[in-house]
Amino acid sequence: MCADVDLTLQGVRFLQSPRAQAELQELAGTTITPQGHLAAVMKLRERFTPQEAGWLLHQAALQAKAGDKFGTPQRCLLLEEALQQASTIALAGYHAQQFRQFHAIADLGCGIGGDLLAFAAIIPTVIAVEIDPIRAALARYNVINHGFGSNTQVLEGDWTKMTVDTQAAFIDPARRVSGRRVFSLQAMIPPIGIILRYLDQQPNAAVKTSPGVDPSEIPPTAEVEFISENGEMKEALLRFGALKQGYQRCATLLPSGQQLTEISMRDPDVAVGEARAYLYDPDPAVLRARLVRPLAARLGASMLDPEIAYLTMDQAVQTPLARHWKVIRQGPFNLKNLNRWLQEHNAGEVVIKKRGSAVDVDDFQRRLRTEEGGEKRTVFLTQCKGKPWMILTGDEIT
Repeated sequence: MCADVDLTLQGVRFLQSPRAQAELQELAGTTITPQGHLAAVMKLRERFTPQEAGWLLHQAALQAKAGDKFGTPQRCLLLEEALQQASTIALAGYHAQQFRQFHAIADLGCGIGGDLLAFAAIIPTVIAVEIDPIRAALARYNVINHGFGSNTQVLEGDWTKMTVDTQAAFIDPARRVSGRRVFSLQAMIPPIGIILRYLDQQPNAAVKTSPGVDPSEIPPTAEVEFISENGEMKEALLRFGALKQGYQRCATLLPSGQQLTEISMRDPDVAVGEARAYLYDPDPAVLRARLVRPLAARLGASMLDPEIAYLTMDQAVQTPLARHWKVIRQGPFNLKNLNRWLQEHNAGEVVIKKRGSAVDVDDFQRRLRTEEGGEKRTVFLTQCKGKPWMILTGDEIT
């Protein structure tokens, strides 16, 4: 971020002023292109200091791209890194629903208030704590500006050294250190060890962690839920105490709320063999939760390889837990044979998907023989019973 838009507490106070708010409302109705940025800055500097102009323009840009995370971003003040880490509207709403049984909860590490706004909308009392003074100031402004000032309190401080008297807690540790993402539970701030000690005073908690968490780091006292939204992995949620729901691991798909759970760590036996009529690719949440075999058992599907997460069936079954394609041809990996298949089936645009293959996709794509204006086809490069395998399919079935 450029120095002239580094937000300070002075900047927060300025952005909250009626004068700045009126200007942000004007900026919300305009589109500032990269080419027009300098002109917009110069125009603002006719009425504001250079630093104020930078704060205004940057804030307007953040509000313009925050629609998937804040339903009314023009009523919010934002911070770039905090916006990147904030929950989407659907995810924040899902978090809030998990706490609806409680009358008073804590939002620990609340950032600029993405989840906090969702909690405040349905929980009678919410106490939020944020260690960063700027983020705390923004969160406080955002909840008040959304009409939740009466049931929500935002405190600035280190929640690991505080006693927050509530019935449950949502804990959102920092997962960026020096600007870089961290995936280990030990590298979060605070690390999982400190969080577990905190649970001695508040056992009812859900902890938001990276979807790339190492399963071996997950505490044995926790349930783990992997959550995706529209096919994109979002997070791993660790549940403790009264937030637990009776499973070992769970995959949750948003916005539908569809779930696949497993109460046992023992996976069911699944048949292994060549592709049948349809090929299925499980949702990323199912993959991260290591629930491919339970999904196969639920669908009556088999696997191409015991170590590869593709499923196959004789019939087409619509399920939000997996995408699927109609199989056209399959066989051992061989570029010459694949090009012959592509010509025989009038392939135009070809999408390549791979799992368990070392092929360089970009190089491989250039070597395919396709017809301009031909049909869209998908090629899967994978393994079947330990052997390199390729499968030609039609377009994804929706």
